[in-house]
Amino acid sequence: MKSLWNDSEASRYRGDLGLRVYTSRLLGREKALVLHGGGNTSVKIKEKNILGEEETILYVKGSGWDLEAIEEKGFSPVRMARLLKLAQLKTLSDPQMVNELRAHMLRADAPTPSVEAILHAILPYRYVDHTHADAVVTIANTPGGADRIREIYGDSVVVIPYVMPGFDLARLCAEEFPKQAGKNTTGMVLMNHGIFAFGETARESYERMIALVTRAEEYLKQRKAWDIPASAVPATTGPSRREVAELRRGRRFPRNPRRTRRRPKPCVCEPPRYRGDLAAGTGDAGPCDPHQARADDRARCDGLCRGVSPILRRACAEGAGAQDHARQCAAGDPRFRARGLHRRAQRPGRGDGLRHLCAYPGDRPASGAARRLARASGARHFRCRVLGSGAGEA
Repeated sequence: MKSLWNDSEASRYRGDLGLRVYTSRLLGREKALVLHGGGNTSVKIKEKNILGEEETILYVKGSGWDLEAIEEKGFSPVRMARLLKLAQLKTLSDPQMVNELRAHMLRADAPTPSVEAILHAILPYRYVDHTHADAVVTIANTPGGADRIREIYGDSVVVIPYVMPGFDLARLCAEEFPKQAGKNTTGMVLMNHGIFAFGETARESYERMIALVTRAEEYLKQRKAWDIPASAVPATTGPSRREVAELRRGRRFPRNPRRTRRRPKPCVCEPPRYRGDLAAGTGDAGPCDPHQARADDRARCDGLCRGVSPILRRACAEGAGAQDHARQCAAGDPRFRARGLHRRAQRPGRGDGLRHLCAYPGDRPASGAARRLARASGARHFRCRVLGSGAGEA
């Protein structure tokens, strides 16, 4: 990996924060370092507050900003003194940490600081860069990754086991970094996470990052694990796109299956108005005998009558006529007996009992077949066809 530092470009940026913006953009340009603008950077600057007191401020990348296009307003200014005190706590929940970070910023309109702000604060360097370099993560994620990292870098990096980013990671780094760091330390590797580089100037921190990542890339190249050729894809012998399009053009495909769902076939016990293959015009709806119907009609008969009454299904299975079918249900079911509907259903020439039976099976709404039966029950057609020709005069 090559350094992208350019003196003429760097001269356009003023001050420590300006150079922090420049090197952050350089890191963001390299896609092998950051994934979709990820990673974070920071710089520690001494400033005077509104009371004239000098204090150290950590300018850390704000959440939601892309390193490649970050600006000065994309960095959150947080008071260092508060961050160092938070690092000494034993526990701190994520909501509490975010609240503390936002409560001790200099600008109320600044973005929320990165969840790794405390980690940036405890590192004793002015500039800190953090990326998720592909080469480093590739090695750290393999079995025995920690040993490989130490083989590559020796004492130039501090190795930290994986911990979820946040306060717990910052707390662990605060304990382990002083123990492992030495005069040759230029970075820190977080297992299964990424890598840190730091320095006293923006250029030093940036170029240390490039040098550390380059060593990881060379290690992979030596073991022939850097340039992996893509596997050959076997040629398919299926139909071409044009052939598939022609097949689709000749056949209609429903856009919404719910709207194109076919209406189920009526039950065999419905009046002739809804089923034309019964004995229409004879004054008798014919036997409701599933054994005389087709196999699919038997299944539909059982499905459509299931929501009405167990006695209704029993009468249907025993082959009773439509008139006895209704009267047996109304007279034998205690739910309809309690409503007084069985008396009306047993009176000759009255279809009201059957209508209430089908429309209100207990306290549950009726099925589709029962509602269709109820709509027809108030008409002369239903009384004549199901209850007999004399029923229409009642």
